[in-house]
Amino acid sequence: MLNMKYLILLLIFSSQLFAVEQATKGFADKIEETFIKANRGSFKYPLSNFTKKELNYYTSMKENIRIQDNLASIKYQLINGNLEKAKLMLLQAKYTEDFSRVVQYRYLSIIHFIEGDYKKSLEYLTKKEMYNIGFSKRICLLRTLNFLILNKVSEGRSEWNNCIDSTLTDSPSSHLWMSTLVKLKMNDEPNITDIPFKKINIENEQGNFLRLFLKLALYLNKEEVILDRIALLNDTVFEDPEIRELMGMLYYRSKKIVNSYRFIEDLNSPNAENIKGNIYLTQKKYELAYGQFKLALNKKLNSQNSLERIIPVAWLLKQWDDGVSYIDQLETEPRDLYNKLTARAAFLTQSNRFKEAKDTLNQIVIGSKNSQSPEVNQLYSYTAIMLKDNTDAETYSDKACKNLDGLNCWLQFHLSIWENFALTIHRDEKIINEKDDLLAKYSAGFEKEPLKEDLYINQKDIEELDNKRIKLISNE
Repeated sequence: MLNMKYLILLLIFSSQLFAVEQATKGFADKIEETFIKANRGSFKYPLSNFTKKELNYYTSMKENIRIQDNLASIKYQLINGNLEKAKLMLLQAKYTEDFSRVVQYRYLSIIHFIEGDYKKSLEYLTKKEMYNIGFSKRICLLRTLNFLILNKVSEGRSEWNNCIDSTLTDSPSSHLWMSTLVKLKMNDEPNITDIPFKKINIENEQGNFLRLFLKLALYLNKEEVILDRIALLNDTVFEDPEIRELMGMLYYRSKKIVNSYRFIEDLNSPNAENIKGNIYLTQKKYELAYGQFKLALNKKLNSQNSLERIIPVAWLLKQWDDGVSYIDQLETEPRDLYNKLTARAAFLTQSNRFKEAKDTLNQIVIGSKNSQSPEVNQLYSYTAIMLKDNTDAETYSDKACKNLDGLNCWLQFHLSIWENFALTIHRDEKIINEKDDLLAKYSAGFEKEPLKEDLYINQKDIEELDNKRIKLISNE
């Protein structure tokens, strides 16, 4: 009975204690908020070593991801031909924060190499930071190419000898392509174009090696080396679209158009579309060729091969506005800039966009320091007439006339006669309103009778005198 009382008392005590805890819990929380937090200031408990390492790891990983994303964006712009944007991103990158100077210079050298500015490309590749032994194998091939293109053969030879030792193990083809280019430039061996094909049997190659030899055959104009043995190739190699594309090009270069078309008929790559377009051009099917080149440009916006082919076809088909757009996308060497601008101005005049044509022609006149071609003078005189600019019409028709252009000589003559010929020629009304038909007036009373000849000396008498050799003056 006593034990039961103790048990009841224990239960009552426990319940009271629980009630007291619940009642004081809110008060304790308030004390913590108002006293502890208010008085501990900015104090923070030190991190453990493990936590520090973990935070450093995640920070480093996040930074690496940011740098990789930045480089990926630059590569994306490079692959898609947006070289100026890629160059801007590289120049804006911060040293050590984004990536090292070596990486920055390497990408800039690649961009300038693609643009054809080999001197600038080599300038980046020969900076002191680029001669790091651990990094040289990544840039020595490009540095060698720049030396060779700039005709620095001695430096190219030295660079290549060092480069091939450090990179040979990384090249599955033992640098066959690069070695061929170097030997071609240095002209060290006779018949160098035959050497790559001497020790191989094309029928035993496949995949990357077969593609390599097909490209070499195209580059070295050795199409017959491949085509003579094409029947020996395994049928399975033709399942590769790129190999079929290369075969189509080999046949096209050999003027075997039908065979070329059979290989690429169902391919839709930019190169295949270009080959189809070229085939249609040989058949003078300009509309079909134009369509094929447009397909190629849809698949590869900056395809220079497509642009170079579609521009003359656009002229033939009178697609003037499209032609201007294609010319603007065309990349040219600085020496060809004025030819490009002249073609642009010609398309603009045909499209009746004369103000734009004049702006383009002004670029040529200013840039060439007034030593433009006869075609530019012809375009300028025509544009000036259409813009009713008598002064420019006189200036450039005179230049074109001095270039022996007959039409502009005629124009120069009329410009000197009429007060404002460039304006007058655009008038719709008749310049001279004749009340009388002068031709009818002066021809109405004309007698339509044959003219009579009065015979004063008979020609026959003269002939008789000559025959008898009559001496009109005596010798006495």
